[in-house]
Order: sequence, then structure tokens, then C-alpha cells
Amino acid sequence: MNEIEAIFCKLLKCGRSSLYLDRHSPPLEPGQYNRLTKILKQRASGEPLQYLLGDTEFMGIRFKVRPGVLIPRPETEVLVEEVINSVFSSGIERPRILDIGTGSGNIAVSLAKFLKKSDVYAVDISDTCVSLAKTNARLNAVSPKVSFCRSDLFTCFKGQDIKFDIIVSNPPYVSKKEYEQLPIDVLREPTLALVAGKDGLLFFKAIEKESHSFLKRGGFLFLEIGFGQAEGIKKIFSSGRGWQGVRFKKDLTGIDRVAIIEKKS
Repeated sequence: MNEIEAIFCKLLKCGRSSLYLDRHSPPLEPGQYNRLTKILKQRASGEPLQYLLGDTEFMGIRFKVRPGVLIPRPETEVLVEEVINSVFSSGIERPRILDIGTGSGNIAVSLAKFLKKSDVYAVDISDTCVSLAKTNARLNAVSPKVSFCRSDLFTCFKGQDIKFDIIVSNPPYVSKKEYEQLPIDVLREPTLALVAGKDGLLFFKAIEKESHSFLKRGGFLFLEIGFGQAEGIKKIFSSGRGWQGVRFKKDLTGIDRVAIIEKKS
């Protein structure tokens, strides 16, 4: 679906096929026309389409989005699919999963939706993100299965006797230099959710340092990574802290998109 189709589907509250098959539809009402004009002007100025429409699709599920929260992207579906496949292949009956930097809750909610017997925890440093993620969990009928907490990485779990089978994260991984070259609509998204220091590896280093204490033996880390970061990830997780090794899953463009790291048994 292209952008114009998405806008008209939202205004007319219909599916894409109806735009072409329902030839007897009445013209836009004045309120709809005014909203269309406003959306087109804001989009032309660089505002992300998802913010203007108020929602987006991820893993076949609708998620509300808003300014101040990172917009879910198709490449992150590779991350979610890898976690799901890992749970099914491992035979873990009731996995305990932690999503770090949940944003809109797209990862946590999707995992709770597709892994019926899972216990999902989701954290974010932003109150705005935690609030929206809770809303998305409620709208997708998984609220009882997901526990949300405002937290800077693992801070809300410190002092607790809790360990996870899987820790998953789509952390900020854009370098400062890359950030300066991003399209204008991406620059409208929260910088805190995108930029990770000079080389883009800042949060991977922090996750490596802290996650070991919260991951069960034989547990896994699943991390979304950026273009050209595979070698840097290998170096970070070869620190001798008890990791089994790193393997990667490519996205549809052939880029190493997901790093999968096992904690030694």
C-alpha cells in the first residue's frame, strides 16, 4: 500500500480494495477534505506518515504510534520472527522474555500475541513509550501477559531474583555521523531511540555488560543491529564474560540484521 492509499483508507475507514472496487462511494465530506489537506501539508514538511495517521502495521498487527516514540519498521519483524522460531525449536514451555527499549511495545506485544504461553516483560526509559506500549497491549488483548516498567536498561530488576530465558532488544544503533545523513522524516523521530554514540555501539556494550546477570544459563540475547556492525558485535561479545558465540540472521536485503548470542551453560 502506497502513502496516498494509506491516507485515503484512513480517512474513509476502508480497506485498500474498497478504494478501487466501491465506485459509488460519495465524495469526501468537508471534514475529511480538511483533514486530507492538513495531512498532505504536514507530510510535505517532513512529518512521518505514521505519526499523521496515528497507527501502523507490524507483524500483521495494528499499533498506535505518536511523536516521541520510535516508529516500528519491517526489518524488526526479522528480530521477532527469530525469537519465535527459537522458542518453538527449543521446546521451552513457558519462556520468560525481556524486551529492552520497548518503544511502542511492538516487539513485546507481538511476542505475547504469537507465543501464547510466554511471560513477557518490557522496559523503556521514556514514560511516553511505556504509556503507549501499555495502550497497544490493551488494544491487542495481551495486557495480562506483558509487564511494563519504566527503566534504564535493567535498573528496575536490580535487587530482584529474576532471570530470563530470552532478552530481546532493538536498541539505538545509529552513529552520530549516520544520524546527520538520515532523511528528514526519520529526524522527526526521537533522537534518544536512534543515536548510540560515535560508532553506534554504545547500547550493545551496555547490554553486554549488564545482561549476563539477568539471563539464564543457556539463555539467548537477540539484538537488532545496523549495517556494518557485525564485526563490532563479535568483538563486544568475545570479552570472556561467558558468551557462547555470535551468529547473525540477514534481513530481506541481505544485511546482517539480528545478532543471536547464547550464554554459556
